[in-house]
Amino acid sequence: MRTTVPMGKDGYNAGLGIISTPLPCAPAHDRVARAHSGAIPGYGTWAAATDDGRAASVTMTLEPKTNEAVEHLENAVDAALCS
Repeated sequence: MRTTVPMGKDGYNAGLGIISTPLPCAPAHDRVARAHSGAIPGYGTWAAATDDGRAASVTMTLEPKTNEAVEHLENAVDAALCS
C-alpha cells in the first residue's frame, strides 16, 4: 500500500488509490501524509493520515471542480495534520 510512483505533480506520488505527499510543515520528505480524495455530485472529500497516527478528513458540500477548490480541501487537511 505504501509503494508509490510519481504522479507528475511536485511531491505527489500514487499507488493503489493512495496518494502520498510531504506535509508543508515538515522538512522535505521528513513527514508525509497518505491520502485519498473522492467526489460525488454535490460533495467532495479529502482524507489523510500520517505514520505517527494523526488523521484528518474534510468534506465540502460542493463538488470541487476547480484547482482552487481542491487546494482549499488540501490546505484544511494540511493545517489539521501540521497543528
